[in-house]
Amino acid sequence: MMQEDLSEFSTGVRGVVRVMANISSIVEFVPDLIASFLKSNEKISVVLDERVSSDVVRGISDGIADIGICRDFVGGTEVQMTPFRADHFGVVVHGDHPLATRTEVAFVDTLDCQQIGFSANAALNSLMRRVAEKHGRQIRYRANVSTFDAACRLVQSNLGIAILPIEAISTYRIAYGLCAIPLLDDWAARQFVICVQHVDRLSLAARRFFDHVVGSMNRSDLG
Repeated sequence: MMQEDLSEFSTGVRGVVRVMANISSIVEFVPDLIASFLKSNEKISVVLDERVSSDVVRGISDGIADIGICRDFVGGTEVQMTPFRADHFGVVVHGDHPLATRTEVAFVDTLDCQQIGFSANAALNSLMRRVAEKHGRQIRYRANVSTFDAACRLVQSNLGIAILPIEAISTYRIAYGLCAIPLLDDWAARQFVICVQHVDRLSLAARRFFDHVVGSMNRSDLG
């Protein structure tokens, strides 16, 4: 093993890094992280697998992947979680919708509207359902979809509003002429975390990718 490690250092670290990430992180920043990493690590390959956040944690715990990136509201005491970037949920509406003129809005004030559900946000959907029930209300779903593009297309057709991460849908918002109003609720600011079984047990290639991801928080090259 020592000879193998020394060989990797002398010839340049090589290997395959298996990454699991949730859809929001993939849309917002993961491809840029991978691209910048590969440019300076020519002998390392990265395999990216999109999963919902709960499956990301499970995949890391089971050893299916080396590194995971997901939401912080998924519990996982069997994995190490490092706080990473944050994003913010908002209400995405058609330009003619009554909420379009608002600069911010509380989630409870959206419950009179029909909504487009986003199935990939299972944990957040459960949270929103509990918040609605706390106010004696229910979320009225007109449709449920699994992609940001589909959600924004239905909003563009004025069939409902959608609760989505503002950063993840910026391209769609511009393309479809939609408005995104930040939610006032504390839970609307969400943190991403980096998951590993144990940092010190990562392969050389995976540790290099982990350090690159963590280090990106202090760099401006990734936006």
